[in-house]
Amino acid sequence: MKPAFPLTLFLSLTLSVPGFLLLAAEDVGPGDDRHSVIETLGDPNGRIGSDRFEILHFPRGEVVLRDGVVERADLISPEELTARMEREEARRIARKREHEERIARGEALRDEKLADESFQQRSPRERLAYWQAFGRHYPEVDISFELDVLRQKVEEAERIRREEERREERLLAMEQRIRQAERRAEKAEEEARRLEEQRRQRQYTRHIHSTYIIQPEQKKPDDSEQKAPSTPQPREHRIHGEPERQPTAFERAREYRHERSRQRNEARYSSN
Repeated sequence: MKPAFPLTLFLSLTLSVPGFLLLAAEDVGPGDDRHSVIETLGDPNGRIGSDRFEILHFPRGEVVLRDGVVERADLISPEELTARMEREEARRIARKREHEERIARGEALRDEKLADESFQQRSPRERLAYWQAFGRHYPEVDISFELDVLRQKVEEAERIRREEERREERLLAMEQRIRQAERRAEKAEEEARRLEEQRRQRQYTRHIHSTYIIQPEQKKPDDSEQKAPSTPQPREHRIHGEPERQPTAFERAREYRHERSRQRNEARYSSN
């Protein structure tokens, strides 16, 4: 913010200028040379142009010169300049007062929030959002300490949350692997039971087919070699520890046919 000293000095100099000089300032117009313009209006605030053409800016306006001679002068009166400067000074003072009042309101609100226990019990993320909005509304009030502390708390809470999520993901993955292993174990047990059942079926079938062995019909022996035919003895093949099973009707019928065949063979041998 610019100090008020130059404006006050200018106002005092303007008000102390004799009246004939103010009247002479109004005489600046087309045809005046550059030296007379500067002597009347003072040093310009700025300059735009080249060697032949230039525009000089003064507090009262601007003067256009071509080849060192005034071509056009857009100036206001000294009274209007004084009134404009007074208005600008009043606006500057009002802005300064408003700025100071705004800072006072912001500091009071900041202190009130810091002393509010219900506000302090909110989560760090909520308080950080509030102070960020507060900083946009009251940029003149210093809240850097509160922002730094809350940012650290929010970052720490975010880090803990990410670790919890990773831990839960690992637990879910472990549970999924356990369920897959259990399903594979169940399938393996089922396959083992199926293979054991097939093995028992094959052993049982071999037992059924090897229970009785039919001796083939032999040639008629000579009288000197006639002997009583031997009765075929069944061979039993049982699984160790398996109880003796009863023959079925089919097996009894087959045994009956074998017995009748044996009796016919004996009768044939005895008749010869």
